Amino acid sequence: MTYDSFCARVRALARRAGFAPVFSHEDGRHIARFPGGVTVTGNTVSPRVFVKWGSGHTALASI
Repeated sequence: MTYDSFCARVRALARRAGFAPVFSHEDGRHIARFPGGVTVTGNTVSPRVFVKWGSGHTALASI
């Protein structure tokens, strides 16, 4: 998905939870960082994102 699409989808999910992510992109990856250490990483090829939180917890999610 495009960077703009990634930002819009993550922002919509974050709004429901009441958080404000900080977005960046590097090396072909789209990254959203949330307060508390949650990181959502996507790319230009797949609609799935990689979510990391806590002490080593990870998940794949479709957004």
